Amino acid sequence: MRARRETWSLVARRDGLLRTYRVSRIVGARATGERFERPPDFDLAATWSQMTADLEAGPGERPPYRVTLRLSAAGATELASILGEARARVALDAAGPADEDGWRRVVADLENPGWAHEVALRLADRAEVLAPAELRIRVATTARAFAARYLGG
Repeated sequence: MRARRETWSLVARRDGLLRTYRVSRIVGARATGERFERPPDFDLAATWSQMTADLEAGPGERPPYRVTLRLSAAGATELASILGEARARVALDAAGPADEDGWRRVVADLENPGWAHEVALRLADRAEVLAPAELRIRVATTARAFAARYLGG
């Protein structure tokens, strides 16, 4: 945990991503019996500095969250609907030719990991996340949860 101007925050990993939680907003907790190991190279001070700098930076000052996708033709159309025609055109124009399945590799700059996750889920079976690995893992985790809920196993 870390304090910032009298506000305590908890830094935790969820779905493979580091997140912060305001302690005053936590209304309950329960022991699960699960264990975790703090990574030996984890530096709370450095992590906190980077997270607060990202938060305080204006939208134009934050580095983009670069995502590499493999898109079907329908996925490319959907990406244009999500990002807007101009931004999608830039990404698609930079893409190479379609592969033997008609899919193209596209690099898109999204605002943050949460938005990238939402975009990937919206594209569903019309896209495959190739990078970054943390997003690929998060999408796979969500897909497993969906499968368990809807397929019952």
